[in-house]
Amino acid sequence: MVKENEVKQKTKIIPSKIFIVLSIVSLIGFVVIVAFVVSIFYEGSQNLSGNNNLSVAKNEGIKGDPLITMVAVKPTINDSDPVRGLKNAPVTIVEFGDFECQYCAAMNDVLKNVLRAYPEKVSLIWKDYLLTDTHPNAYQAAIAARCAGRQEKFWEMHDLLLGGDLSRERYTDYAQELNLNVEEFDQCVDSEGTASLIEDGIKQGEDLFIEATPHFYINNQEISGTATVDDFKKLIEIELGK
Repeated sequence: MVKENEVKQKTKIIPSKIFIVLSIVSLIGFVVIVAFVVSIFYEGSQNLSGNNNLSVAKNEGIKGDPLITMVAVKPTINDSDPVRGLKNAPVTIVEFGDFECQYCAAMNDVLKNVLRAYPEKVSLIWKDYLLTDTHPNAYQAAIAARCAGRQEKFWEMHDLLLGGDLSRERYTDYAQELNLNVEEFDQCVDSEGTASLIEDGIKQGEDLFIEATPHFYINNQEISGTATVDDFKKLIEIELGK
């Protein structure tokens, strides 16, 4: 009877030892598999960050999360488009703006600071994209700026109009402040000869499916909304590094 009990105990011990060994082997296998998967994921993420610096730069630190994308189609720049800064600069910022747009007014100092930071490398081009349904004074203000441009004072008038009083009687005051030929300026504002310059920007904006202002193109990168000086610098440095 004693021997029979010993045999039974041994038969119970052997399966339990096998179970323990199998459990340990399974655990080791699981750990190895997890480590392998993690290493693949880490390597992939490293490659992604190394080869996709543009995506990182496009999305980090953008105030208000403006939509930033690469574009295949850029706006056409015409000789009649007002240029601030070096005309043939390697990086061109094209702004589609509206003189009655408060966000465009808020961006004016930002853009001036960007140009100061890159005096020989960046230029700013203005295109009128007027949201006349909500901004009834924007069209006439755009005319006033273009008429000032005929006397080489577009940007000076641009700065006065953005965020300023856009009533018709104030245009003459601005013209006097800028030492324009007021009679010539008033005749231009009240005529229809400048409308084609404004319509060109509106047509381009519609063709590019722009929905709001301000809207920017930095060479072949696109920003919809407001951004900081540093945000523009990131994109400019990318363009200069190409």
